[in-house]
Amino acid sequence: MRSAEMTLEMAGEIRPHHIGLITHVRRRLMGVTGAAILGFLILTAVVGPFVVPYDPQSIEFSAFQKPGLEHPFGTDKLGRDVFTRVIYGARISLGIGIAATLMASIGGTLLGVVSAYFGGWVDYLIQRLVEVVMSFPALILLIILSAALGPSIRNVILILGIAAIPIMSRLVRSIVLSEKQQPYIEAARSLGASNRRILFMHVLPSTLPLVGILASLSLGFMILAEAALSFLGLGVPVPNPSWGADMSGNARDYFQQAPWLAIFPGLAISLTILGANLVGEAVRDIIDPFAQSWGRAGR
Repeated sequence: MRSAEMTLEMAGEIRPHHIGLITHVRRRLMGVTGAAILGFLILTAVVGPFVVPYDPQSIEFSAFQKPGLEHPFGTDKLGRDVFTRVIYGARISLGIGIAATLMASIGGTLLGVVSAYFGGWVDYLIQRLVEVVMSFPALILLIILSAALGPSIRNVILILGIAAIPIMSRLVRSIVLSEKQQPYIEAARSLGASNRRILFMHVLPSTLPLVGILASLSLGFMILAEAALSFLGLGVPVPNPSWGADMSGNARDYFQQAPWLAIFPGLAISLTILGANLVGEAVRDIIDPFAQSWGRAGR
């Protein structure tokens, strides 16, 4: 009987640790996989246009050629090589996604930090403005801003960045509200530290891990939103190659006849979102102490 009890106790000690180790390895593997996907796509966007054999605007080929050795992704209705346009589109789509994510991260972090740290009427005005923007459904807000500013690559970056700033600022604000109550902030203030020093040396660094997680997760949303706007004719103007733009306009009329027109740009968008989400989850697991101790929760 005693032997059986000891065996059960040992199993209870070993099994959670074993589960935690497996979970830890799996999460790290997912993060590496996501980083590899994003790295490959970014490398393709940088190097690809210099090695593809065709011009993305060239219409010298027959229309609707099926994927083959000469044209791995086939050709579109104008005879343009789809593989070339997907490669060139990576530069525009990823460039828009990264630029819009940086804009949202910087703007949202500054608004959230200032709003939470100073409080009072500053917090009131910023939060009322944020609530007005967030009261609009995301897609409706994107369409309104796109119609007002007009379709262009620069405007798409501005639209996506502006639309994501309120959400980012709200999340950063919640972190700063908690952080500014910590004893070390009071100690720094009692020692005569200025607001600028407290903000940039103590408060702002505490928000960077959260901002990194949100930025990696937002990248996939930016890519998808750009594709949605381009699909509606409000994003990247034709004839610029873009994953969303290549699935928009008259191309939609030929999807049944030539499904590769939607499959390959759609696959590129899906891979980007998958890679960004895997990296975001991995970063969260590394930073979040509760996620790291999940495997030990059963002890």
